[in-house]
Amino acid sequence: MTKEHKSFFEIVKSIHQKNWNFDNWLRENNLTIDGLVDVIQETLWNIRELDDPEIFLVSVPILYSRDELRYEELVSFVKILLSKDVFAEKEKVAFVSLLMDANEDDWFGKAKQIFWELSLGFPYLPDLVESYVSLTGKNVSTSIQEISSIVATLSKRPDAFMEHISEYATETLEQLIQWLYPKDAVPVVDELLKRKTRKYKSWKSVDDDFRSDTFLSDFPPSFTVLGNKMQDLPQNPFDANLALKIPQRYLMEWLPKFTFSRPEVEEQIQLYFPGGSHIGHSAILVKTRHGLILLDFGMSVLNNRIPSWLPILQKVDAVLLSHAHLDHSGALPLLQSIKPDIPIFATKETRALCEILWNDTANVLKSTWSTNAIHGNKFISEIVSGKNIISALQNINEIETGQSFSVLPNFDVTAFQASHLFGSTGFNLEIGGKTLFYTGDFNADGTAFFPGAKFPIEEQRAILFDGTYYGRPKEPIDNAQVYHEVLSSSSRVLIPAFSVGRTQEVLYQLLRQGIDPKWKIYVAGMGVKVIRNLQFNFLPDGIKNKVEMVPTLSEEEFTENTIVISGNGMLQAGTIRRLLDATSDDSETGVIITGYQAPNTLGYQLLTSNPKVKDKYSQSVHKISLSGHTSGLTLENILNDFQGKKIIVHSPRDIGSKLKGGVLLPTDVEKSVI
Repeated sequence: MTKEHKSFFEIVKSIHQKNWNFDNWLRENNLTIDGLVDVIQETLWNIRELDDPEIFLVSVPILYSRDELRYEELVSFVKILLSKDVFAEKEKVAFVSLLMDANEDDWFGKAKQIFWELSLGFPYLPDLVESYVSLTGKNVSTSIQEISSIVATLSKRPDAFMEHISEYATETLEQLIQWLYPKDAVPVVDELLKRKTRKYKSWKSVDDDFRSDTFLSDFPPSFTVLGNKMQDLPQNPFDANLALKIPQRYLMEWLPKFTFSRPEVEEQIQLYFPGGSHIGHSAILVKTRHGLILLDFGMSVLNNRIPSWLPILQKVDAVLLSHAHLDHSGALPLLQSIKPDIPIFATKETRALCEILWNDTANVLKSTWSTNAIHGNKFISEIVSGKNIISALQNINEIETGQSFSVLPNFDVTAFQASHLFGSTGFNLEIGGKTLFYTGDFNADGTAFFPGAKFPIEEQRAILFDGTYYGRPKEPIDNAQVYHEVLSSSSRVLIPAFSVGRTQEVLYQLLRQGIDPKWKIYVAGMGVKVIRNLQFNFLPDGIKNKVEMVPTLSEEEFTENTIVISGNGMLQAGTIRRLLDATSDDSETGVIITGYQAPNTLGYQLLTSNPKVKDKYSQSVHKISLSGHTSGLTLENILNDFQGKKIIVHSPRDIGSKLKGGVLLPTDVEKSVI
């Protein structure tokens, strides 16, 4: 442990012993709360470099607990600290402990939750135990000590552990899987399933076991879970017509799932939400009697967080991917490392965009994170793995909208255009005569490229819907007028736009204004790859402006009568940020903000005229209204007409107080039977 790290750990220990005062520490180090917050925010906005990161190991959690930092600022700043490899493993525990009550009933479970939420990686239980005892002076339970010892053994001598796995008590293994990295938990889950199941000769005995055992009750009594233990059960004659609905690539492999099935029983649908209810890391698990289907598996662009891991995820039969945006697809390379052969179903456009986004994400992480930081976080190291990315892409099966296919017995899927992004879909799930619909992100209002999405939701038992703009009024912005005002008052224009979807829509919308031919337009960055890979036709008839696609653009090329459209959409980095900084003293440079700006970004600060950045950037800043999501009013009308269960996902963090009309959060329906 370095001297700096040791002093941090000792400070945290003193905090827990209540003989250390934050305000005194600030005075002793000539620091102020306002000054620390300024440094944190300016670092988040990429206005300054972080010179002394160790100071913030102590101050960030305390500032957050005092409401001096927003949630988004906390998680984003922790990502910066992680990327710089500031944390040693035990210092992660000390940091997390400052965000908790030392008297927390389930201290270890809460610590694990915060590790996950801050994307600190997977907590190593022996470090948690050692640090907890040292920091608080308290002892841990005998069961935690035992599990911690096993985790340590498994990490050092995995072969020896597996050789003696049969000697461990079943109850011990059930507790153990909660503290193993997902890939390490695979053989332990398999051992538990082997112990808790038998060779079955009747479906009644299957039902009895899966109803009476708490561990088994989370798993479906499917062929994927039971395998050869079902061989003495009666088989169903295979319907030749069904063969036409099973993806041909999997026909022979999937036949046992259908022959060892119970088509005559009423399906019991249960939902799990490892991605939670908020925007950032979507994942929904649909469980039937015959298997498990995963809807999306995303990664937060805010701090690289992935969905929570459930042991049943290793028995998923297939993934239905709604679209390519990282918050819906970004963790699939990680899932691939744990379950290498899992089939993924998505449109060809989604596959093409995933290839661009996953590789770009890997390149960005490799260039901005230290090598030690990547290796120290198993989740990140799997996400940047080229092998995992290639494997996941190879396992994507291209589907067409409007065509039904079967992924499980009694489980038919039909994709419908979602009008959110190229290739985006919502999924109609028909399960044993019951139907539910997952919208993914969707736009029922329509965009420049897509008509409003129309989903067949009238008779569904439930709808799992994108609630991005739920309860929020639409901004009354006339985009054409904004374009006219900016172009008439500016000598040159910067348009930051997300590379996938937004860049193309802005370009198309801008050109449709019939702007003066004197304006030369550059499209830069990853958005160019999207245009070329999708062979996107963006030029309206009769266009006279010169449009060039370039990887980047120099300051010298950003001349008078030039428009540059490029990511990063929130002005955090890239070509667009470099040109913004280069023209910071030019009031005749116009900036058009094109979409949502997170509070921890420079784009948000410019849009809200924050005095901290207003003096630094003299450009005129404007906003247009573009969204790939359904407006609040349209969403309200859709929900008012729907009679089934209405479950909101992909929603803002403060949504709970705004719900009405029977709309439910995932916590209200998780594991309940539909």
